[in-house]
Amino acid sequence: MAGSKVDDRDNVFVNELGYTVVPKDLVEAFSTARDATDQFSATLYQDAMADFIREGHFARHIRRMRMLYIQRRTALVETIRQRLSDKLTVIGAEAGMHLVALLQRGVSDVAISLRAAEMGISAMPLSSCYAKPPLVGGLILGYGGTDARQIHDGIHRLAMCF
Repeated sequence: MAGSKVDDRDNVFVNELGYTVVPKDLVEAFSTARDATDQFSATLYQDAMADFIREGHFARHIRRMRMLYIQRRTALVETIRQRLSDKLTVIGAEAGMHLVALLQRGVSDVAISLRAAEMGISAMPLSSCYAKPPLVGGLILGYGGTDARQIHDGIHRLAMCF
């Protein structure tokens, strides 16, 4: 799917390009729904993206970004272990752009998250992902848009929230 629009918030022209993977038996229904909602396909952007992929630029970009996110994740995990190992236990830090750090039993992840927000740190409470209160809380910490300096500063500020 592709399209373009003017973003009403700041009058910026935005080009959009995306795709959806659906089961084979739903392709026709999805195609019909898409045809009913789109006026046209922005073929110029689709062609440009196809060339970008075909020429190997996208694969290089993915490799470069994967290495960057590994470095950022490593910096975050190491900084947590150095500064907050008595407060947070990192779990599942092998991939992605977020990691989960469990708190000690009885520590409110919502309270820590609110204090963190007051200090300019985004630390989503893990309990908000549960239907029932979990036995132990945790924080979801993102690192995709930060550099090592910001990670160190953020963990320093997060440590003050305990």
